[in-house]
Amino acid sequence: MKTKRLILALTTWTVVIVMSLHSCQTDSGYDNVIQENNLTEADLFVASEAYKNLEKEIKKNLRRRKNAIDKFSKEEKKQYQQLRKKLSKSDTRVEAQIQLNILLGYDEEASYDRIDSLVWKVYKGTNFTRLELIRARQKRQMNQITISTRDTDSEQRCIDDCNKNATDADMECQHTYYAEIQYAENSMSDWEKLMYPERLEYLKELARNSRDECVKQVDKDREDCVKNCCKKTT
Repeated sequence: MKTKRLILALTTWTVVIVMSLHSCQTDSGYDNVIQENNLTEADLFVASEAYKNLEKEIKKNLRRRKNAIDKFSKEEKKQYQQLRKKLSKSDTRVEAQIQLNILLGYDEEASYDRIDSLVWKVYKGTNFTRLELIRARQKRQMNQITISTRDTDSEQRCIDDCNKNATDADMECQHTYYAEIQYAENSMSDWEKLMYPERLEYLKELARNSRDECVKQVDKDREDCVKNCCKKTT
């Protein structure tokens, strides 16, 4: 009798385990299907190695510029703003860029040329809206798990958030810049580009100036954000 009960119990547990495993596999498969179905072209784009490399390059450029600006005196910051304004004018752009490089301590234009090359290579052939890109970036950030073995004080966390927001904003500047350059290229036929190259160059210059203004605003917003972090902790 005991043997029959034991056999019955083992049989019951075997059925339960098999059903549980089947259920887990089914649920897992279902989740994967849902995740795959929810993946947009923008999701795949922000998860790509090419996009991550572009992001790293922008972070590096932002960090270099941030470190230089943070060391400026009040007079140097004033000079920096003046030179930024001169960059938007074709007759003063070249000289302003030379003076700006001296002030920053590195060739900023070369850094942007490197980013421009990456932007064009990475974004070429993509087909999604700016809103889709923003949503994809947000989903990627939500799925990233950061494990820290040390405690970070509230001020540093605030500053880190400021820098992260600045990176995202800088990425937006570059994306908009690419879109404007692409629009300029597509708005003219091959014949028009050949006959009126100055028009295409003018449109590209407008896009560069717009990007410079965007980046300048990123710097200002980051600086104001950091100042507010310091105020909250004093």
